[in-house]
Amino acid sequence: MHAQYMRIISQLSGYEVAIHLTPDSQGVDGSPWSDFVHRTLLEWKPDEADILFVAGMDWTALPRQLAIETRKPVINLVQGLSHADSQSRLFESLDRKAVRICVSEAVAEALLKTERCNGPVITIRNALAPDVPRWKTAEKTACVAIVAAKQPRLALQIADALRGLGIDVDLIEACDRNAFLSRLAQSEIAVFLPFEREGFYLPALEGMALGCLVVCPDCIGNRSYCQVGVNSIVPEYSAVGIVEATIAATKMSAHERQSMLMAALETADGHSESQIREQLAPLLNKMV
Repeated sequence: MHAQYMRIISQLSGYEVAIHLTPDSQGVDGSPWSDFVHRTLLEWKPDEADILFVAGMDWTALPRQLAIETRKPVINLVQGLSHADSQSRLFESLDRKAVRICVSEAVAEALLKTERCNGPVITIRNALAPDVPRWKTAEKTACVAIVAAKQPRLALQIADALRGLGIDVDLIEACDRNAFLSRLAQSEIAVFLPFEREGFYLPALEGMALGCLVVCPDCIGNRSYCQVGVNSIVPEYSAVGIVEATIAATKMSAHERQSMLMAALETADGHSESQIREQLAPLLNKMV
């Protein structure tokens, strides 16, 4: 998301973007920052920026004692619910002055409940990146894909249960992004296993764009786009519940399946980068 915002801002008239990578970073090759290799700063000089953009633990690069947020406007991209957890290091930065952009209503609500935020809290929903193609029915050659990255043990348990019933399963573990999107695009049904608390959880939305019948348990942040029984199947978060929901998905009538797929595609189309750009541009114009 940080790189996505950087790319969107770079396309706005009158704005230039730059990023500093710390010495212990893995560099730009093969990373989300590969498009900005010529905009990578060798030295970290935040006082030279007109606007500072931080996400995650980036506040540690702006020592509190320097109080740079009193001299420079700061945008803080908030992607997870852990920022509102008083036991999290991310929670400590909420009293620092910034405009906080939250990726979902759930994240914004969680922040506001802390009554700790110093500055406006707004919601700009996550958006699909341009590299996510749209659904082509001819691509469907596999039955069920299970996205295993965040819950590998649960994913294997579900895969074994489905295979035991004779269902073709593609267990998607760690792979590069192009392979991930390609394998989803080939699958009729996609089972997503987020952490139980997520700020948004983008992969399930990507599955909708790729024409998958999405099975994804509730993780709080996905409530903004997963409509139960309309564009997705939202089972209870257990192996049994997810297996049962996936079996039900394989037995859906052609009419039910088509209705859900079209609703999902409409949802995906409503999460384009244009909606980020439309909300972000006037915000930036007010800050400079």
